[in-house]
Amino acid sequence: MSAKDERTGRPTSPTAPLGRVPEGPSGDVAGQAHGKAILTGEHFVVWGGTALAIPLTEAHLTVTLHHSPAQRNRLVVDGDDPGGLQLQAARLGMRKLRTDRHHAVRVEVSADFPPMSGLGYSAAFSVAFCRAVARLQELPDAEDRVAQVALDMEHIFHARPSGIDSTTVAFDAPCFVKTGESFAVRNGDAAGAHGPMAGFLDVAPGGVFLLADSSERSSTRRVIEKVSKLLKRPRGDLVLQRLTAVSESISLQAAAALRKGDFEFVGNLLDENHCLLTGLGVSTPRLDALCRAAVRGGAYGAKLTGSGLGGFVLCVLAPDRLASVRKALAREGVDRFLVQRTDDFCAS
Repeated sequence: MSAKDERTGRPTSPTAPLGRVPEGPSGDVAGQAHGKAILTGEHFVVWGGTALAIPLTEAHLTVTLHHSPAQRNRLVVDGDDPGGLQLQAARLGMRKLRTDRHHAVRVEVSADFPPMSGLGYSAAFSVAFCRAVARLQELPDAEDRVAQVALDMEHIFHARPSGIDSTTVAFDAPCFVKTGESFAVRNGDAAGAHGPMAGFLDVAPGGVFLLADSSERSSTRRVIEKVSKLLKRPRGDLVLQRLTAVSESISLQAAAALRKGDFEFVGNLLDENHCLLTGLGVSTPRLDALCRAAVRGGAYGAKLTGSGLGGFVLCVLAPDRLASVRKALAREGVDRFLVQRTDDFCAS
């Protein structure tokens, strides 16, 4: 579990467990982050709605900085980096967290979940990178800045990030975000939220979220650009307003149901949210089929999670139904699963 603020009892943004090795002018530092899953409100949060999300404790990403002293900061990213986006984001993050100390840095990324799958790979990269830089530069109280700098980095990867990914990943706790390019973290749930803000969700124990990989992939930027074209259609802005209003109602009801532990009702809301996303044009026949299979197997409800046109399906279920739902999805060809129990979000 993440550390708790002594005054509020809320989770604080955790310092990654990997530290500096070895001591000296050159060496390695590393930062870690988890992936996330959006429960409700993706896409619509960009247009004024509220999104709810949870961290995924089974999805890990590590950024290791191999560094040596230099006259000015120099960055190189190892491995595949389509469009050089990771390098651009890393340069931005380094500038935002800069000190008088300069380094030549080789950035190495390793993860046990795939990019372009709706699980917040770029947000996890951004948060883990910021944590590693904070260790490298020995910045005091840098964790207070990680969420905002990670959101700044997310603008490199996505045309119009809402902040739900970077917020949830940075604070490693169930969160909500109400649209805004900058935000203030506040205590309380999403009900009654107005204007740009983020906060923590109370989630009762006893529920299970199962994520199933469709094996389809699509970039978030491309999907968001597709959705944005709705505004250019006749009355497109009105259609998007109405869909966003329905999505907002779903998110607020889901926040209340999660707090009460009414996971069956949460499942009904996931089904409704998936219908909205299908109407928005970001589902696929494969994602629709997996949602149906999950419900047949005993899930309370299911939906795509993330930007869509591929990625993972998210199901909510009772613990005793986990085996049957996995079996139903395996029959559809799914071979990658993640399990997130809501007990993990509760104080021990």
